[in-house]
Amino acid sequence: MVNHGPVVNARSIITVTLLSVAYILLSSWVVGFKSDQVVLLVIFNACFYLSAISRKFILGFSVFIVYWILFDYMKAFPNYNVSTVHIADLYNFEKHLFGINYRGHLLTPNEYWKINATTILDIIAGLFYICWIPVPLGFAAYLFFKNRREFLSFAITFL
Repeated sequence: MVNHGPVVNARSIITVTLLSVAYILLSSWVVGFKSDQVVLLVIFNACFYLSAISRKFILGFSVFIVYWILFDYMKAFPNYNVSTVHIADLYNFEKHLFGINYRGHLLTPNEYWKINATTILDIIAGLFYICWIPVPLGFAAYLFFKNRREFLSFAITFL
């Protein structure tokens, strides 16, 4: 008999349904209802019920889903409610470490580039910035199909 991965049975249906309902209710209470929460549930449930390989895939990607949820829930506990936010300390430390002398003033790199902005560098920086999630997810998908052990190590490291 060939093992096709996790099986959909009554217990797994109840578990996925309860987790889905609990997630949407808790999210609505903690950070407010948002459409991306529904998108996440649709993707997870569709992959879970579609086929054995998509079920393995989405269960493996659960590490990234946990990351998504934790990142989203951080909005519920802003830093300024927990402790003092040391903006000036970090700003001055960055200036000390990476400061750029420009026309008699010590500037942080972002201040320097704001003054000396160029469209092409803005576009390049923007492209790199928007890739911080899709590139690791694409790499994880590649590893999922090529090397499950490496995929697991990468997913845990990403989290």
